[in-house]
Amino acid sequence: MAADSSPLAPFGVVGFDWSGRAKGRIVPEMSARRGSAGATGASSGRSVATSTFFPQAPQNRAPAMIFNTDSKTFQEQHVLREEVFGPSSLLVNCGSKEELEQIARGMAGQLTATIHGTEEDLIEHAGLVAILREKAGRLIFNQFPTGVEVCPSMQHGGPYPATTDSRFTSVGTYAIKRFVRPVAFQNFPDSALPAELKNKNVRGIWRVLDGKFTKDDV
Repeated sequence: MAADSSPLAPFGVVGFDWSGRAKGRIVPEMSARRGSAGATGASSGRSVATSTFFPQAPQNRAPAMIFNTDSKTFQEQHVLREEVFGPSSLLVNCGSKEELEQIARGMAGQLTATIHGTEEDLIEHAGLVAILREKAGRLIFNQFPTGVEVCPSMQHGGPYPATTDSRFTSVGTYAIKRFVRPVAFQNFPDSALPAELKNKNVRGIWRVLDGKFTKDDV
């Protein structure tokens, strides 16, 4: 990443090298590149950039960091797939479309999957989009997650372990379905039915009658 193209350049960065691998763990070792104008060069899983906005950050704060690795290292080091609660991102360099799709197939369930590119990229990488469709509850194009909104089309859920049950959303109109369950009343007299199910639509709500939505009385 060149100095003039790094989004972290205004704040300066700190370079790191992934230097140790013991029992599947990765040990970061800080290099003598503090204060350089851009992120360090990428090679076989050995570079990191971090904002120095908080050079002496207290324990309750953390600087933003960007980690960089290659696809081989990412697939060998399963710890790199773990979610990080904090201002950090991991860039994985892939040498081919096949490598990119292989990594996508190996990912666990996610709430969102974001694609940045052009309409032509979507066509060229239709296979990747198909894989991500099975991996995430919401696909985002040229925007950023999470950006949730309470509306009928919002889906904030995904395959396990993103959520326990991928059929539901935790945000949006249909989130209410997490807290209800269907109950059927078969052959009950009208007098014994709940108000919502009586022949006269006393609440004036939409109901399904013979497969059609209606507000009419029965």
